[in-house]
Amino acid sequence: MDAETRFPPSMGPVDGMFWRLEHERTLRSTTLAVAILDAAPDRAALRAALHRVCRRIPRLRQRVVELPAGLSTPRWRPDPDFELDYHLRWISAPRDAGEQGLLDLAASMTMQAFDRTRPLWEFVVVEELADGRAALLQKLHHSVGDGAAGVALMEALYDVERDPPPVEEDDRLIEADAAHDAPVEDEGALTLAAEALAGELAALPRAAGRSLARGLAALGSPFESARRAAEELRAVAGIMR
Repeated sequence: MDAETRFPPSMGPVDGMFWRLEHERTLRSTTLAVAILDAAPDRAALRAALHRVCRRIPRLRQRVVELPAGLSTPRWRPDPDFELDYHLRWISAPRDAGEQGLLDLAASMTMQAFDRTRPLWEFVVVEELADGRAALLQKLHHSVGDGAAGVALMEALYDVERDPPPVEEDDRLIEADAAHDAPVEDEGALTLAAEALAGELAALPRAAGRSLARGLAALGSPFESARRAAEELRAVAGIMR
C-alpha cells in the first residue's frame, strides 16, 4: 500500500470539518466494528500482529495537530509518546451479557470521545462471552482512513488460518520503527503554517486547470451544470444539518 497516497500528511476538507465538530456528541464521525471470535485470542500474538500493522500503516501512529487560527486543515504528525498498550485493552464481559449486552457496550464505546492528543483508534478485546467466545471491538475515527484503508487494516490484522506460519520481519518496517522512535522535533506554529501554505501554493496550478475545465464545460451545457450545482448545494446542506 502506498502510504503517501492512502494517508496524506493533512486532513481533507470534509474530514477537517468533522474533526472540528467533534465537541458535538451527535456529530462525531466514529466507526466501530464488532468481530465475534470463537475463542479469546492469544494476547501476545494479537499484540505482535497489531504492532506489525502499526508499522505498516503509519496513520495508526500519528496524532492530529491543529494549525494556528485554523489557517488550514489539521496536519498528521508522528506521536512521540505512542503506546500500543493504550490503544489495545482487554476486559471481561459483564455477567450474563448476551449479544445485546455486547452491542450496548459497543454503543457506549462509540459515543466516548477520543483523546485528541493521541492516534484516533482503540481496540478492545471482550473475553468470557457465552460458550467461551470473545469479541474484538475496533474503533476508528473516520479521518484515520477511507473504506479501502479499513480493508487494508483488516487484511493486515486477521489471519485466514488458525495457526499461520511465523511472519518474517520486513527490513523496511524495522527501518520505519527506528525512524519513528527517533526524537521528534517539536514543530512551532510558524513551521506548520509555512508548510501548509507551501502545500496550498503547490496545488494552485492544478486547481486553476480544473477550474478552467469546469468553466468551459459549464459554457457548453449550462442547464446540466446548474442541475449539478443544485444537487451539490443540497448535499452540503444535508451534511451541515
